[in-house]
Amino acid sequence: MTRKELEQYIGPRGRVSDILNRVRPLTLDMIRRLASGLQLPAEVLIQLYKLRRDGEELEAA
Repeated sequence: MTRKELEQYIGPRGRVSDILNRVRPLTLDMIRRLASGLQLPAEVLIQLYKLRRDGEELEAA
């Protein structure tokens, strides 16, 4: 998918970029829209992953 296509599920271009670059975590609403719109099990999207901030990596729930 392109970033433009993800905007309908995640929000504005900047937010999509932040999600893809692991600067910002997915919100519950984003997870619901992605799961519903892309026919994905929510469990795929609800997993721990590392976020990047100022060169350091943080855990996201």
